[in-house]
Amino acid sequence: MSTISLLVGLGNPGDEYRRTRHNLGFMVLDEIARRRRLTWRPAPGPALDAEVRMGARVVRLLKPQTWMNRSGRALSFRRGRSNVDLLVVCDDINLPLGVVRFRQRGGSGGHKGLESIADALGGGDWPRLRLGVGPPPAPDGWSDWVLEPFATGEETAVERMIDEAIAGIELAARRGLAAAMQACNRRSGEAAGGENPA
Repeated sequence: MSTISLLVGLGNPGDEYRRTRHNLGFMVLDEIARRRRLTWRPAPGPALDAEVRMGARVVRLLKPQTWMNRSGRALSFRRGRSNVDLLVVCDDINLPLGVVRFRQRGGSGGHKGLESIADALGGGDWPRLRLGVGPPPAPDGWSDWVLEPFATGEETAVERMIDEAIAGIELAARRGLAAAMQACNRRSGEAAGGENPA
């Protein structure tokens, strides 16, 4: 049973990006920090980090401050190690808005932050939590679109997705990634109209 000890949220630093689609990883970690009254501190990478107890485990939260396409710099210290205890949280334009998907491993799907981490760690053999923000309005305009704030009508779905993501993260920390995948992927698939949870 693999459980997490390092939780990485992806995003871009700066207030102008704080509530944009590409910053969902930051938004999830910031909400955990708010609920648990955690204090962010500077860490090498550069990054911001904090620690939180989830069940019997102490989980380190990490927000790279390198811009999205250089996120891997904050994780280079893990190169050559097993990364089964790592969980990376990010947005995904290939999933409908509100869908939550845990994955044991996989490709980047064109996500520059995931590509950077794969380069830093020597491959994509590490868990990730993908949060749906799609579909983009135009196939060729998504790179600018993900840097825009969520629309007013999307906020309820976004808050619900963040709540579900945090519940899944806490389940993964306590009972392992397989338990989180079974619970959250199925529930999120049903909410999206029966999408395959695998």
